[in-house]
Amino acid sequence: MDNHVDLVLTVRAMLYPAMKAIDPELCDDINNRFEKEYIRQSLTIANRLLPQGEEALLDDLNLYYREEKLREGLT
Repeated sequence: MDNHVDLVLTVRAMLYPAMKAIDPELCDDINNRFEKEYIRQSLTIANRLLPQGEEALLDDLNLYYREEKLREGLT
């Protein structure tokens, strides 16, 4: 991050998809126009934060949770 503006925009990009997932009606029309951009930015940030090879570990964990049905009731 170069400055505080970058930090605020990054946090906003990460919060919007989380808010949308929790309550789809919570977000307004202005944010809806930028939805794809916020999601893209969040995925880019996540990609930068994950070390190389961690994606495979997360895929394996996801498969394990699915096979063991550990996600049931986590809504």
